Amino acid sequence: MDDTGQRDVAANTSQDVNSALGDSRVPHDEETSDAYTVMEIFGIELKVRSPRLAEVLTMEASHALGTDVRELADPAALRRVREDLAEALPDVMIAPESPHDHDVTRARTELRARADALARAMGFETAPGGVWLSPTGISLVTRIVERVPTVASATDAIDKIAGLLETADSESSALLVVESQEAADVFKVAIRHRRLYDVMRTISVGNLQELRTLVAGGAIDHARALVLLSPLVGIDVGEVLSILSASANRESGDSTA
Repeated sequence: MDDTGQRDVAANTSQDVNSALGDSRVPHDEETSDAYTVMEIFGIELKVRSPRLAEVLTMEASHALGTDVRELADPAALRRVREDLAEALPDVMIAPESPHDHDVTRARTELRARADALARAMGFETAPGGVWLSPTGISLVTRIVERVPTVASATDAIDKIAGLLETADSESSALLVVESQEAADVFKVAIRHRRLYDVMRTISVGNLQELRTLVAGGAIDHARALVLLSPLVGIDVGEVLSILSASANRESGDSTA
């Protein structure tokens, strides 16, 4: 499918989910009120709501990467989040039962292995329970979704994740790694509908691969990759990646001209 076809599918998916959930649009001023700017890319301000997250993301890289993560993250709180989330929302839970459970399990396992490998290539430590730990001390609690979810299952999943993160009093945020942009669009609209854009976000494995390519090519560093995987308000990670990739491609073309 070409880019135009993919955009049409994404647009139709968003329209279908909006219809099922009701109007999920949130006024831009409401989304970004009391938010902290952590990075600016080509005039686009990337903001987060958490003061603690903003503090770490805007810390000088030399200090952030040289700080003992134990000073920045509460290991006990992180362990509770990991254990509670693994029990309440395992990767398999989002998918409905299927006569092809073996194939589903294999697909999910392969997607988890691929996502974790990409995370390690970008400088994260991957821990049991789907936790990606940055050298800055910020942790991402990840969940794998190997198929396009229903509206109901997507909404139920994000509600459970948000509840666990809130009760654990942790600095963790949630990242849903999904197999396609169509699945990402379902979760994105559900997250906006629940107004949980300040505690979680979603990314397709294709966009995650694109992010890893940008890091490997030197277009962005680990700290900037962390910003893009954190719960930004008011903008989608795919939009930023498109801008960064286009810029990197132009620079590559100029250097070979």
